[in-house]
Amino acid sequence: RCLANARHLRAALAAHGHPIAGDADGHIVPILLGDATRTMAVGAALRARGFAVGAIRPPTVPHGSSRLRVSVSAAHIPAQLDAFVAALVD
Repeated sequence: RCLANARHLRAALAAHGHPIAGDADGHIVPILLGDATRTMAVGAALRARGFAVGAIRPPTVPHGSSRLRVSVSAAHIPAQLDAFVAALVD
């Protein structure tokens, strides 16, 4: 169920044109945003809306590859994942 949820999130993100860093098929979904300042702002906005999401920037990752780090679990339901994507798009 965990991997099915992660695949659901990846598909929903792809449908909205959000690139995923790497091509792994695990429960961690790294959403590539590129710019560190933008990544930190988007991460803060999502946390303010109740989503637990990490914002990763240099020096943890190379410059230009800042990303959101989303951990998907078996406890998530598709509606929660879709709400996250809607908040990200917003």
